[in-house]
Amino acid sequence: MQIKSVISLKVILCAAMIAGTGCSKENSGQNGQLQSQNNRAEIDVQAERIIEVIDAQGQPLQAQILIGDKAGSPFADNFISTNSSGKLSLPEAWNSPQHVTIDVPGYVRVTQLDQEPGPMKIVMRKQNPALNIELSGNTTGYQTKDNDDRADFGLVLSSIKKSDILSFSLDALISPQTDQISVVGYKFDLPSNIALPAQKEKYSFVTVSVNKPNYRSYFSDLGPKTIFLARGHVPFKKMADAGQNKAPVHEMVNDISLTGGQIKQVNLTGAKTSLDLNAATMNFSSKISYRAPQFESNQVVLAVAAAELPEGFLPSDVKSLRSGESMNMNSFTEYGSQMRFLSVLKNKNEFDAKAPGADRFSAALQNANQSMSPTMLPLLADPEVVNPQVFQFSPPSAGNLMPLASTILISSVSARAEDDELSTQATTASTPNWEIRSRGWVSKVALPQFPGKTFLAQGKVEMSFLASSGQIQAQSWDEIIQATTHVTHSSKQY
Repeated sequence: MQIKSVISLKVILCAAMIAGTGCSKENSGQNGQLQSQNNRAEIDVQAERIIEVIDAQGQPLQAQILIGDKAGSPFADNFISTNSSGKLSLPEAWNSPQHVTIDVPGYVRVTQLDQEPGPMKIVMRKQNPALNIELSGNTTGYQTKDNDDRADFGLVLSSIKKSDILSFSLDALISPQTDQISVVGYKFDLPSNIALPAQKEKYSFVTVSVNKPNYRSYFSDLGPKTIFLARGHVPFKKMADAGQNKAPVHEMVNDISLTGGQIKQVNLTGAKTSLDLNAATMNFSSKISYRAPQFESNQVVLAVAAAELPEGFLPSDVKSLRSGESMNMNSFTEYGSQMRFLSVLKNKNEFDAKAPGADRFSAALQNANQSMSPTMLPLLADPEVVNPQVFQFSPPSAGNLMPLASTILISSVSARAEDDELSTQATTASTPNWEIRSRGWVSKVALPQFPGKTFLAQGKVEMSFLASSGQIQAQSWDEIIQATTHVTHSSKQY
């Protein structure tokens, strides 16, 4: 029997990760789309006439700041530095909208296009935040039965921020760290936030035994976290056959059943914290109806039902739907949560993580009590790379939506070995280099000529257009993110 028929359980588990971008080990957590205040550079208008630069923990950073497209233009002394307190006074010569670029070594450079003269507070994010804070433990409560043609699993998540939900970030669901497990003498890597209770299933003429009830999750910061153990199962043979036949994820996802789990609070105070979880604590006992929008036959919509808590979102179901199709989805309203639907539109031939256009998508977030199907922004064409400094884009038709903002991320792309003693796989890492933001939608961006810095001759450019279903008056970037209900995204390597 071929190896792939024995270890096809990995395909099953990957399909169960509630994502439509496959099980590639590419580190998509650095894709730079729509990050929240704690892990994006944040520009807020303040009362004082100063520019202040800090890190995510509020510590001052000494930054270099360029006001305009290049040093000496549009006024002299426009290339300035903050003091040891991370502050500088606004230049008196700054009297018209200008691009403002902030650079701190080791952090993602950020440019705010056409910034009005005024006070600014910038929270910078690191280029490669270390995921060195570990949460681990055992999971119980699955009630498994051998040879029932059902593969049971647990998926341990922290609450997902709105920014991650709208950016459809794979790393919000699948850990980049892996554990190595053995199945019928073969070894393969499994995302470390997946738990497999002890179970045996027959496939072909082989009995497949697995037992990995433990999990590991990693964080870049200390403090309180909301942890969710999602309990689920899939039909073993059907999913194994589909995996061996390389069926696309959107054709397998409807066979995944999420049935309940446990929500638990934990405070991370050190490098390692232990937390055991019981998958039998909560059941998804109610349903809500979802109706898909209209779209082309070569496209598909993934619908995610998620409960919104103050700390973020927790998924309760995921389904793949045809144009105009309706389906009932799992719901839960424990802890005062409200249910939302995330609709993700993709081309069917772009579900493979290695396919060109794999991260192209359009996403919409709506209240679950809305009876109408969601309005979707069209899928974007790839950005056009005029040269490493100039990029062009094709903004979509907004329809009845309100265009809010554009975000562009320039990243370097490289292969690296994964720093995990339990893993044998290498990863492909996108390291964010430069983030550009604009209120409204832009069709062309020329990067400022930042002194002492060169443009990436080879890299990746990502574009996201943000929109809202309502009329809003957002001032800060965080307010724009919170008001965003629709995103359409594409990228191109060059």
